[in-house]
Amino acid sequence: MQMPSCMKEANPHYFFKGEVDRILTAVQSDPELYIFCKFLWRTGARVSEALGVTPKDIDYAKSVVVINTRKRRKDTNHNREIPLQKDFLEELKRFINSHAIPLNWPLFPFTSRTAFNYVKKACKKADFIDDRSHPSSFRHSYALHCLMNGLAINDVNELLGNRDIKKTMMYLEIVPVKNKINDLVW
Repeated sequence: MQMPSCMKEANPHYFFKGEVDRILTAVQSDPELYIFCKFLWRTGARVSEALGVTPKDIDYAKSVVVINTRKRRKDTNHNREIPLQKDFLEELKRFINSHAIPLNWPLFPFTSRTAFNYVKKACKKADFIDDRSHPSSFRHSYALHCLMNGLAINDVNELLGNRDIKKTMMYLEIVPVKNKINDLVW
C-alpha cells in the first residue's frame, strides 16, 4: 500500500492494521497489556472510557460493549454501543474469567498514567519508538480503519462518541472519500 502524500511530511499518530497486528503480536505473552491494547484498537475508546468499562458493560448476546461517553456534557449520560466481533468477545470472556473480574469492577483496574505507560511499552516491544506510542493512536487507527473499510463518516462519528462531526471529519484528510457520482451508471 502506498503512503498518502499527506503522511509523508509528518509522523502520523495512528497505525495501519498491519502495524497494530505487530504490536499485538509483540505483547501476546502479557495478557493484560495485550487485551488492553486490543480493546483500544477494537473499540476506539478513549483511555478514560476504557478504564471505566466493567464486565457488565459487555453484552454477549448483542455482541457489543456499552461505553459511557466521557466527553459529552456533564448534564447528560450518553452511552454508546460498540459492535465487537465474536473472536474478540471470546478473548474478553477468557480474560475476565481467568482474572476473576467481578461484574461491577473495571476490566482495567489501573490509572490513566499506567495506561499510557502500557501503550508505550507495547509500542516499544514492537519497535515503534515514536510519537504514536500513545493510547489515542489506537483510537485514531480505529477511526481510519472504519473509514477505509467503507463506514460512513456519520457512523464513525457515532462510534467514536464525538459531539461534533467536525472532530471526525479530520480523518477525511487522510482517507479521501470516493466521489460516488462517478460510479453511477447513466
